[in-house]
Amino acid sequence: MKLSALSSALLVALSFSGSAYAEVQVDRLENVRDLMTFNPLSDQEKVELFDQASLLINDIYVNKEQKNNYYGVSPTYAGHVDPDEAMAKIKAKLADLSTEEFYKELHLTFASQRDLHLTYVFPFPYRAFTSFLPLTMTRMEGNEVRISTLSDQYLTGDYLNGQLAPSVGDVLVAYNGKTVEQILKEKQTVAQGSNNYGGFVRALSLLTRAPQSTKLAPEQNEAVLTLKREATGETYDVTLPWLVTWDDAALAAAPQNAVADIPTVADLAIAKDSYQEKVNKLNKQFGMQQASYFDLNPTGEPILNWAIIPKDGKKVGYMKLDSFVPVNGPEKMIGELINLIHYKMADTDSLIIDVRDNPGGYILIADIMSQMFIPGKAEVGDFKIVNSDVNKPIVDFLAQYDLNVDMSNGGKYSNLFQFTSDEVANSIGQLYYNPVAVLSNAKSYSAGDMFTCAMQDNGAAVVYGEDPQTGAGGANVFRHDFLSSVIGGDFKPLPDSSNITVSWGQALREKYYKNNLIEDYGCTASVDVSLEPMDLKTGNKGQFDKIMTDLLSKPAPRSYYKINGNNDRVLPMPKQAPSLSLQVKNVEHVALYVNGQLFNKKSVYAYGPEKTVVLPLVDGMQSGDTYELTVVGLDGGNQPLWNTKRIVVTQGSVYENNTSYPIPDANSGGVTSTIDVTESGTPGKVKVSVDISHTYIADLRVTLTSPAGTEFVIHNNDGGAGDDIVKTVEFDTGSEDVAGVWSLKAVDRIGFDTGTINSWKLAL
Repeated sequence: MKLSALSSALLVALSFSGSAYAEVQVDRLENVRDLMTFNPLSDQEKVELFDQASLLINDIYVNKEQKNNYYGVSPTYAGHVDPDEAMAKIKAKLADLSTEEFYKELHLTFASQRDLHLTYVFPFPYRAFTSFLPLTMTRMEGNEVRISTLSDQYLTGDYLNGQLAPSVGDVLVAYNGKTVEQILKEKQTVAQGSNNYGGFVRALSLLTRAPQSTKLAPEQNEAVLTLKREATGETYDVTLPWLVTWDDAALAAAPQNAVADIPTVADLAIAKDSYQEKVNKLNKQFGMQQASYFDLNPTGEPILNWAIIPKDGKKVGYMKLDSFVPVNGPEKMIGELINLIHYKMADTDSLIIDVRDNPGGYILIADIMSQMFIPGKAEVGDFKIVNSDVNKPIVDFLAQYDLNVDMSNGGKYSNLFQFTSDEVANSIGQLYYNPVAVLSNAKSYSAGDMFTCAMQDNGAAVVYGEDPQTGAGGANVFRHDFLSSVIGGDFKPLPDSSNITVSWGQALREKYYKNNLIEDYGCTASVDVSLEPMDLKTGNKGQFDKIMTDLLSKPAPRSYYKINGNNDRVLPMPKQAPSLSLQVKNVEHVALYVNGQLFNKKSVYAYGPEKTVVLPLVDGMQSGDTYELTVVGLDGGNQPLWNTKRIVVTQGSVYENNTSYPIPDANSGGVTSTIDVTESGTPGKVKVSVDISHTYIADLRVTLTSPAGTEFVIHNNDGGAGDDIVKTVEFDTGSEDVAGVWSLKAVDRIGFDTGTINSWKLAL
């Protein structure tokens, strides 16, 4: 069915301006299909692209053997094909294939591996488009499929053409005349989802979402959904035209792949699912995200939001991690996590970390989080790569980042290595001490998988599954444009703007599941919290109630500590006789580590009521000196019960003069108060804090003079009719020795208003 002139104009004119989405256009697939084209390749360009794709498949792709063993080998694309055999078949007929046929053969070969890290990325202009239906569907308990969200923006009269609109909660009975089982089995061959649940939800996603960067456009212009009304049980059909969204700028430029920037060490360990990343962006863009029944609070990092949920008189903390690709970079993201957990979640009785639909990203962030929830040492997963000559230049390149991969064993795969060192993975310490849940699903993939598995492996959390397994993406990813522009050598630029992503390092689990693969297996949930029909209309309230009830039933730790006084992550301490005062309970020993080395271990035998423990710290440090302090509570067998890390900053001595001095009115001589500093040193800075009362501070000039005669201005006849000067000011003293007499002088040259120097102090 064609659009009327009016409705077509309305759809084409619809755009979203602004920095988030540039100029985004929307129209029906039938109206823009002719724009979804491929630039023809020469015979030589086809050979170049084929050779590079073969290079990655043959010599780098780390999951090839695993995929052949797990899924078996099919002679056709109706199942999983051996990629080497499939590439050989393409080579035999390459000269006879059109550009479009060649691209589609590559796509089918890559997609059949059921690995979202191994993708052939179509060139522009084709990849500029994303096809979608204005609704989403989700897997329910028992593998039933229901509509989960609708776009009111598009499910209108013109679009529906007189049909009744579907409703949230309606059950999918058939799709284009095929049963749910039939259509999902068909789509699994190109959806790239691993295992039964990953395959199910990825195939289901393809029924409504097809980004043409990595997926073929729908063959038909419309989809016919056979649905059963939740309210009445009536079965009905609705025909929905496929819509397409694109950015005009991408079409106009038809950009080539940019030369990759020289990466940071964190950039080298990326594991993400680009398909889900695009789907999440589209769902947010068009208002088709599954909402929760509670409101979320933002942090300084857009991918991290939080809430405190009341439940049965207790408080449950909630953190939503949309991705492991922070907008503001991994370092700031880690800072946001620390502040959120240490401060905002401090008074909660339990904590839920939600990584549903998380497509992954920085492995570093996934690796450093387990330590925040366990008393002992966190372990991070190992990786291995294919032992091949093609991989050697990559390994040599990584060595400059202290990522050392040993390929000398003569086997099929390298020795095991880590992207994140044990030291980094335990550099923050424990931040949370009550029961923790990870809420995941089969669309949580890549670094999302790695985080969930690491939390399970380290005993840091109970995994609650909206699907019984996570998405099972166990590898880091390299892009071909990175390999060609940074590594070079055998890696040559691809023609047009094609790209390829490849699974390079295969991820292995640790501790309780040591050396188990994440690829294809993922993490199995300890508690199944599959969606029930009412969840779709109540913001998942039933699901969250089930999680919170179970989580709150778990015992809180019997052993704990509280720092008396300042609980900040940075602790100021005096030079002389510094100490840390704690309240502890159910702990036998307390060990102190300074910069990772044991400094002191004290037997406290704190059983029964809380006990106050005062722990001497490092004495004789200089002003400004810092060190890392780790405090560990131990049981009778010296096993850790809790730990905390702090940065200790040594403060200089503080000298005070608390004698009050009236300030003479209308007197250019003023009044002077002095402090005699008895210690010698050149700290480079001093802080002066003054408390001066006065009824008109614009009358006053206040200065500080050092023993060397340098004058520093604290207040210079400003402030108008304001009252009193109570403030702290820092001054640079350079190489001056602080020993000697410091003078604070206050001068009031104008009559009528009066005041007093109440006190002042000098901090070195």
